[in-house]
Amino acid sequence: MLSPRACHICGCRLAVNEEEVCGVCQWHLPLTGYMQYAYDNNLARLFWGRIPIEKAVAYIFYQPHDEASKLIYDLKYHSQPHLGVYLGRQVALDAQQTVIEEPDNDEVATNVSKHHFFDDIDLIIPIPITRRRRRQRGYNQSEMIAKGLHDVTGIPTDKHIVKRKHFIHSQTQLNVSERFDNVENAFHLIHPERVSGRHVLIVDDIITTGATMVSCAKELMTAPDVRISILSIGVTRNGN
Repeated sequence: MLSPRACHICGCRLAVNEEEVCGVCQWHLPLTGYMQYAYDNNLARLFWGRIPIEKAVAYIFYQPHDEASKLIYDLKYHSQPHLGVYLGRQVALDAQQTVIEEPDNDEVATNVSKHHFFDDIDLIIPIPITRRRRRQRGYNQSEMIAKGLHDVTGIPTDKHIVKRKHFIHSQTQLNVSERFDNVENAFHLIHPERVSGRHVLIVDDIITTGATMVSCAKELMTAPDVRISILSIGVTRNGN
């Protein structure tokens, strides 16, 4: 006999129309709201002066050990790749939500529109991991997120364009400068012709300092006329 499906956060039984997370926990997720301000938000500003980016969004604020962050932790460390697909779909569905446009005068706001984050994205590129890390984990969590994004948007993904050359230390216990040093020249662009002249979306699970994203983006920009946007599931509130 199959066990009832349970919410991944609180453990309560899921309704028929719920997937992975119950409605109550979904309501209480610490959403960033960055989708509505993709060109100028705290995440986008993290990269200003480091790399030229078009847009940047994260789905939730990430705080280690809080309930919402359990989704990302279990995706990354507890062999649950389906959570990545689920989270990717949630982000893409969030981009399809209607938003009320603020009026220019005292009139009632009646105009609604959708976020247009994915409209001009040509290609989704998940942050690659090393072969050793893939063997340990069995999958790349960023590829799972990218698959969820593709399932909703239809935008193609490509995991073979750039590869991770080396892995020195985990970023987890490093300070800001050490994180940037740790991933400097960590990526190699294999197929520049696939990104030349295109707007690519780099996808990762968590952004803290942005060091990994910066390193990967710089390598992608060795191809001509590449435009870069960034998406993650989680972002720390203070970027450290």
